[in-house]
Amino acid sequence: MTGLLKFVKSEAELAAVLGHEMAHIDLRHCIELFQYQLALKKLGIEKIGQVADLLRCVYARGYKQYQEFEADAQGIRLCMEAGYDGAAAEEFFRRLEARRPKPGPPKAKTPVGEIAVALEEAMGSYFDSHPPSSERARRLKGLIARNRKYQADRPPYKGVENLRLKVPRSVREFEEEPIGRTPMAKSVPHPTRTQNRRRSKPKPMPVPTQEPRSTPKTREIVLKVIEDAYVRKLKPDNRYGDRAYLSVDGGSSRMGDWAEAITYLKFRPDIPGKPISARLRLRVLTRDKSESEDAGVIRLVSGEWDEKTVTYHQRPSPSRYRQVGTVGRVAKGETIERELSVDLKSCRSLSLAIVPTCCDGARFCSRESVFPPQLVVTYEIR
Repeated sequence: MTGLLKFVKSEAELAAVLGHEMAHIDLRHCIELFQYQLALKKLGIEKIGQVADLLRCVYARGYKQYQEFEADAQGIRLCMEAGYDGAAAEEFFRRLEARRPKPGPPKAKTPVGEIAVALEEAMGSYFDSHPPSSERARRLKGLIARNRKYQADRPPYKGVENLRLKVPRSVREFEEEPIGRTPMAKSVPHPTRTQNRRRSKPKPMPVPTQEPRSTPKTREIVLKVIEDAYVRKLKPDNRYGDRAYLSVDGGSSRMGDWAEAITYLKFRPDIPGKPISARLRLRVLTRDKSESEDAGVIRLVSGEWDEKTVTYHQRPSPSRYRQVGTVGRVAKGETIERELSVDLKSCRSLSLAIVPTCCDGARFCSRESVFPPQLVVTYEIR
């Protein structure tokens, strides 16, 4: 980690790297690699040569290339959603490509040297198992343009001087200057006698003008769901609040028949500012029949309910309440975001229901999974 901090040149580059690694976890890429490493540890290795072989196996294995591309796509979205400059990620990979190690490390003559050679070979294997950094930089250029919508109302933050001086952005945000340079002070020439005479003449009073109001800064906060559950008409007294998925279905052959299922979500919108907009973020399951051409609409729920006790018979009816969003078409394994027309000012609890509108059902990850439902709120800083 120390070497990485010395390699990155801005907070935006560091945010892109961290977003990439977080995406590997969110997309469950690390599970297979972790299981592989646990299997190797059970072998009971003791000799120095075997330790070197272990390092080669673990570090050279890495992620697959398509997993790296997936992590790049989600990582750059996370980075730009947080307000960082996405172009910094492209610049980072171009510099990384220039640091590709040369082949043919020297042979080791001691046990300690053998471990060092193994690490050098592992670095070379990283570049062999990962996509070329130049190709990743080229792909990122298109991803950055696609994610510009997250920064439409604010300039992207790079943070070159903040990283160099180790000053948090919340304390002070420096104007972007090239590394190693500081703003030059403008030299003022000594006034001549003629200039002094001209200055002695009275000048007209400037007309007062109204200063333009500064655009308020906005940020985003991601709130995890605090309760979620779904109810089924087929088993109206069963409780499904502890399941790892949420179901929405209008019926098997017609709306409202025995296969009807409704999903309920509850959030606590504790927002440190004036809320401006809100989006509901859901992850569709990767199982078959989880996708839908029309996954229903989102309605407010005013009635009380608890995920541990709610059933189809005891459910609060969402049909009486206002529609605040549309889910629409969803694909298998997709992360979706849907705009909500809700007023979160002085709102202590927000209950939503996803109500089916057709017989083409869908399934989403619940808060018991690794991709819980989230409420993304844009707010104005106080």
